[in-house]
Amino acid sequence: MSYIIPCSASKQQPEIVNNRYESFEDFLNDPQMPFPELNPTRMLLYNEIVGQQPLNFNSTLPAYQLYSGPHACLYNRVSNQNWTKALTDVKIVSALFGLITHTTHIPIYNLKMDSILADGRTVWRVWYDENALQGQINPTDVDLLNNLYRKAIHGNINPVAIEPPVQWRDRYGYHRGRWLNEQLGLL
Repeated sequence: MSYIIPCSASKQQPEIVNNRYESFEDFLNDPQMPFPELNPTRMLLYNEIVGQQPLNFNSTLPAYQLYSGPHACLYNRVSNQNWTKALTDVKIVSALFGLITHTTHIPIYNLKMDSILADGRTVWRVWYDENALQGQINPTDVDLLNNLYRKAIHGNINPVAIEPPVQWRDRYGYHRGRWLNEQLGLL
């Protein structure tokens, strides 16, 4: 069972590291990059944004750290101890990368699910039209996504996996983050 969460627009500035990537394609073909079957859609989206914002492949962080910027309510409510436990299994739905694990090292980027591309489609529509994410979700996973990210998976706002029996009291992820932290603490 994995927990499925959305990425965050609020990001930390990564430190400079010496990676071996010379291109986005090299980055995607790294054996550490999860869900390689998503690479064609990742390339399609990257090619749409690369001219506007080149990515620095020598500046990456694990996704859970990158997405923990000052306004990342969900990510900042999970303790570092819970993020780094061996049993922690969190999948992140990202506008650029589709599905990644919380430990996947990624560069900073600026793309949202509701961004409109040159062909007039939104990013979530590209993921949905490419049928890229549907087969990556296990029915026993726990869905902590918001509606926009669910649409990227199956085109509507219905849960994509098991939805916790919790009435969320905010729309920014604060309560989802607290709940996720509690669940990961039980591992």
